[in-house]
Amino acid sequence: MKKSSLKALLAGTVAAGVMSTSAFAADLDVEPAKEYVEVGSFKGSILLPGTGVSFKVGGYAKGDVIFRFNDFGSGFGDLNETALTGGAAFGGVGGDQTRFHAAQTRINFDARTTTDLGSARAFIEGDFFSFDDGAGVNESVSNSERFRLRHAFAELGVESLGGTLLIGQTWTNFGDLGSYANTLDFNGPNAQVFIRQAQVRWTQPISDSVTLSIAAENPEISTGLSAAITNPGGTGLGGLLAEDSDSDGLDTFPDFTARLAAKTAFGNFSVAGLVRFLELDTNAARAANANGANVPVTDDSTIGFGIQVAGTINVGEKDKFRFQANYGQGIGRYLQFGPNAIQIDADGDLSTDDAFGITASYQHFWSDQLQSNLVGGYTFVDNNTTSTLAPVENEEIYAAINLIYSPRSNINLGIEGNYQRFESDNGVTDTSVDGFSLQTSLQFSF
Repeated sequence: MKKSSLKALLAGTVAAGVMSTSAFAADLDVEPAKEYVEVGSFKGSILLPGTGVSFKVGGYAKGDVIFRFNDFGSGFGDLNETALTGGAAFGGVGGDQTRFHAAQTRINFDARTTTDLGSARAFIEGDFFSFDDGAGVNESVSNSERFRLRHAFAELGVESLGGTLLIGQTWTNFGDLGSYANTLDFNGPNAQVFIRQAQVRWTQPISDSVTLSIAAENPEISTGLSAAITNPGGTGLGGLLAEDSDSDGLDTFPDFTARLAAKTAFGNFSVAGLVRFLELDTNAARAANANGANVPVTDDSTIGFGIQVAGTINVGEKDKFRFQANYGQGIGRYLQFGPNAIQIDADGDLSTDDAFGITASYQHFWSDQLQSNLVGGYTFVDNNTTSTLAPVENEEIYAAINLIYSPRSNINLGIEGNYQRFESDNGVTDTSVDGFSLQTSLQFSF
């Protein structure tokens, strides 16, 4: 048989097979498989076949190398990179340290579709930056870290009203994400509002450039009562009245927040407010503990509040100046590694702690691929107590400067110097601690 005849026979056989396969698929009413991925409705997403849902997997891998110099005291923990006020709870030790980790690595899932009401979105994100040194977090074999939830929310746009309803966990409405400084240090200045929590939020555009958002958010108070307890019996009471204990803070009502944001040719600006109902009842703690008589007595409530002014100012073609100014009475954990929210006075009445924080940063682009960020922050906290605790004033200074090279928009290689000073004055003794760290990072986003 000639080669041309053999080729003709093979071609005929293949064609017949394709025709019979297509006929079989038609008999079963099955749509032939597509040989490509259909593009989704937003950047980087794909359309899930047969669902009408656009889906994207994102996140980044980030490796950090950190050298800490001088006597940092107990405030520097294993993963807590620069929070001097974090305390020994984060596993910190004094002296020089070297720390390698990839705990900031994160992954997220983003799904979007349309409904009869409007657009809908679901977003879930987590990372491995846990401060919990409990089971499963160790460096004995594989330097394991614990996965934690950052965001998990559903969002529904209501076209008839022009607004958006969000339910789930994400950044607090009492904050401005765009005003955060671009640092290699994961934490940044403690003076900034930095908290993610569950909430119900409604966002309503007022004009093309102005939006108003209001939210009811998860309540959780922080108290200074553990430090206030005398304990001659020796039984540990630490944590009995700590922030995460349900036996003290009753969390009767949610925290309420409102934020007005505006976009202008000069930059983005916002003002936000916070109102909190702070309530404490120590009767159950007194009854449950062998040294209950040492637990301060109170069944009282008070109101806390906070205000924030923040923004991003455009400077030239690409540079940006960012700032936050935060003040509150009973603001507590809304400031990063925040102060206590309340204390008990001599009469068993609650009083709120005053807190003030200001941050500023300047982002300068040396070229399209090279940038530097100069960052500063100042925090002042006054616990206002008169008897149960001696009045304490805490101050913190934060400064950082970095150089970040981005060969591509999703790859960052940087080096950063970071300095902090923490001072505490209780009217009798004035203590302080200084710390400096040098950090280098490589981050690949996808």
